[in-house]
Amino acid sequence: MLLPDYLAQAVPPGLEGLKPFVKMHGLRNHFVIFDQRLHPRALPVADIVRLCDVEAGVGAEQVLTIEAPTSAGAAGGSYARMRIFNIDGREAGACGNATRCVAHILLEESGRDELVLETGGGLLACRRAGPMAVAVTLGPQDDRFTAAGIAALLEGPYELLPQSDRMGARLKGPFIEHTRGHDIVSDGVPMGGIQVIGEGQPIVLLADRQSAGGYTKIATVCSFDLGRIAQLKPGGRLAFRRVTVAEAHAMLRDSVRALDTAIE
Repeated sequence: MLLPDYLAQAVPPGLEGLKPFVKMHGLRNHFVIFDQRLHPRALPVADIVRLCDVEAGVGAEQVLTIEAPTSAGAAGGSYARMRIFNIDGREAGACGNATRCVAHILLEESGRDELVLETGGGLLACRRAGPMAVAVTLGPQDDRFTAAGIAALLEGPYELLPQSDRMGARLKGPFIEHTRGHDIVSDGVPMGGIQVIGEGQPIVLLADRQSAGGYTKIATVCSFDLGRIAQLKPGGRLAFRRVTVAEAHAMLRDSVRALDTAIE
């Protein structure tokens, strides 16, 4: 059963005191979520406090309710209204991680790619995140791949597999075609090199990669984007974007400047 369907189900006769809920988390902030649109039920402060208690209840930082939009929200195109209650029962205006959880439920329910959500802090535009863009330069063995193979790499997207580790990020996506096989005379393996073996799927080589190897490397991930790949969770998607060496150098300088400014 999908989350939206579970939350919207009616309470069976004799169990009127109960109500379906789900527990979700966004970046380790935990939320208990109720759908109040079809079967509204008041949530007393005492119930909210108990729900948030990790021993007496479910355990959460906040309780969230999904409700029908107000007239003002509906006029602004809102699909639904989200209310946020802290562990002491007081209502909060906004929370980014809470919004991510509720938006996920509503996007799945509606089948849309974007919608407007009404919150205590105003109307928020919510949309599905696209694949993470990763800058690459072609080579060192891009000549060992067909034009269709290079196009497949750059058109993607690719999904990170659970088999990934510190040696390499294993990806699954469009087949990358070689011109004459995947074996080469062993050479140095650069950090971020995108190795493609016989099965036609890319592996981004990371910190614990081997120092030399005999497989073709179609491209190399720019250093400023490597950390983002290392932080991607299994199932996350990415898309490779080709840049020139000169563009990569300029992007690196911008990245270092932005980091220096943030530290100051």
